[in-house]
Amino acid sequence: MQRRRETTKLPIISTQLLETYSATFDTPFFEQRPIAWNSKKKQFTIRDPKSCKLYWFNVFCVLVLTNGSFMLVILKMKQLDAAWIGIFFPLLGVMIAGLFDYMLLTTYYAPEVANLIINLMRLECRVLNESLPHVLENVSQFKNLVLILKVQNPIFVGLSFVFAGLGVYLKMCPHGFLLEQWFGPYLETHDLARWTLRFLSFLAMGVGCVEQMQINAMLNAFITSIAFSWERIENLVSQLPTRTATEFSNVVANYRQLHLIGKISSDFVSGAGILLIYVMSVMLSGFTYVTIKLYGKMPLEAYLLAPYMFLIIFGISYFLLRALEGINQKCVEGLGNLRLYEIRRSLERRMVNAIPVFAIPCGLPGYKIFLIEDGYKLNFYSTVLDNAWNLLLSFPNP
Repeated sequence: MQRRRETTKLPIISTQLLETYSATFDTPFFEQRPIAWNSKKKQFTIRDPKSCKLYWFNVFCVLVLTNGSFMLVILKMKQLDAAWIGIFFPLLGVMIAGLFDYMLLTTYYAPEVANLIINLMRLECRVLNESLPHVLENVSQFKNLVLILKVQNPIFVGLSFVFAGLGVYLKMCPHGFLLEQWFGPYLETHDLARWTLRFLSFLAMGVGCVEQMQINAMLNAFITSIAFSWERIENLVSQLPTRTATEFSNVVANYRQLHLIGKISSDFVSGAGILLIYVMSVMLSGFTYVTIKLYGKMPLEAYLLAPYMFLIIFGISYFLLRALEGINQKCVEGLGNLRLYEIRRSLERRMVNAIPVFAIPCGLPGYKIFLIEDGYKLNFYSTVLDNAWNLLLSFPNP
């Protein structure tokens, strides 16, 4: 009994990942958001989107309109003599658009997202208490991931303003560049106007970078808490003992509870999976092309960002896809073990046969819906390499 009580002290992965996000962004220093995590009460706070006016202003007016629209003007004008900007900045635009769409998706399905994660927490606690001691000793705790997210979020907030300052100084921020192009002679002779516009440009760039970092941190915390919690639960349930009728019934109840949770939040999980897989595949292919093809043709600041983004997206996709594959693999393994149990009653047989193998659907709506199963990660990277190779062959030297 003493050993069994100690299992409850194992950390719940979703609470740790959500705390890395909320400790930085769900604080009085930042504006209210439609969905927030209360670390003390271990629950979500869902607010009416209309009450988060400052947040929507910063996202839409500052991040999207002020920064995004000026960038579109630059690309349309084609006044930059460096051809790399026509390739590099659209890639950043795809990344920002993917993060923006994910934020809207999370806001729209906020109650479902909160119910999904809360139910996963409760089921994880239940399964931890039912698991055998030797199984719990090998449970993944993701300590390094939690530590990295906990450290990087506050650092990236500070770096956002550093990047904004460098963007203004190097004339790489879109509005600052256009203002110099349009009003350069006037600004050269009027110091007050020049520094005022530079300050406003720095402020818009800084706020935009912070909002983008917040959305990125939200994606990392929410998606990893869902995927890794689900994988851990499937892994533990697949190894639960089924020697007695009571243990058998508990395993069946856990599986049915897990699939019920999945049905409740299927819209959000499917939408987020579709968005993530396709955005990551595009970004990995694009940054591979930029890193190889545009070496020596871009400014050093921009070139260093390309391989860095490649490594970040590669790391996120690798661990995320491994977790999604594990969900299906452990479900198949657990149901196989369950069917090996000596079923003595027809009711038990029907209960086992009624449990479907769960896999997260992902694909382009209206074109192809497939399941993330064993070997999908290899197919994903094969597609990325094939796309990157085709880009290298099809595009002329910039």
